[in-house]
Amino acid sequence: MSIASGGIHTGQIHLLLSYLGADCVMQFGGGTIGHSDGIQAGATANRVAVEWMLMERNHNYTVPRYIEENGSEILRDAADWCPELT
Repeated sequence: MSIASGGIHTGQIHLLLSYLGADCVMQFGGGTIGHSDGIQAGATANRVAVEWMLMERNHNYTVPRYIEENGSEILRDAADWCPELT
């Protein structure tokens, strides 16, 4: 199983999922602890970002939104629902 670790944060999730696939381990450390609103907010931001990326990847749009190309846009959309991502 692939493992991503070492300074990963929500802004990289779209690339990690594109490169490694969904069957991987993401070890968030500093990207969680370093959140400006605290560790709980960092953990929430990570979880929501991963869920939104997988939802977008799996959604059957007429015009697909490829996560590797639209990751930043997808995170901005998620931030409308999750203030921890701002």
